[in-house]
Amino acid sequence: MVSSQTVVRKGITLINYKMIKKYSYCRFGGVSLDRFIFIFGILVFAACLIMFVMNLVGEYDGIVLLISIFGMLNASIAIGVSEILGRVKRM
Repeated sequence: MVSSQTVVRKGITLINYKMIKKYSYCRFGGVSLDRFIFIFGILVFAACLIMFVMNLVGEYDGIVLLISIFGMLNASIAIGVSEILGRVKRM
């Protein structure tokens, strides 16, 4: 029997690879997790971009600007994670 430390598939141990393959499919609605995270990221990014533009044009408080910037950063990270999940699932 081979231990999980010795079997590595492109930087991911075999156990972690099996867990990602097992849990990368959502139970609700039959939508894969990578597509759900990608759509969520796009929607959050669009909402934060609208708030960012409204903040620049309407001169709202400074905290709204920070929230919209961090929201766009969070959405970008979510889109990146969805890309990683999609590539791992296709291995």
